[in-house]
Amino acid sequence: MAMKKDFQELRQKDDQTVVKYEKEFSRLALYAPGLIPTKQSKIHKFLRGLNRQISVHIIGQPSFDTFAKVRECA
Repeated sequence: MAMKKDFQELRQKDDQTVVKYEKEFSRLALYAPGLIPTKQSKIHKFLRGLNRQISVHIIGQPSFDTFAKVRECA
């Protein structure tokens, strides 16, 4: 239950690289599959958790069809 809550509240920290954020995201996602039941919900959750300085450059780009594309773009 604690891991699920951690996943719900997960946000990239100011001093955290995208790589470290993605690793933490992927680790915690294993404990909360019901929160991201589809590929698009996983992408949306990842984008919402990105640091604002990064997300402003990504959101509004052509839609992503895979999580890998989002990760690479970030």
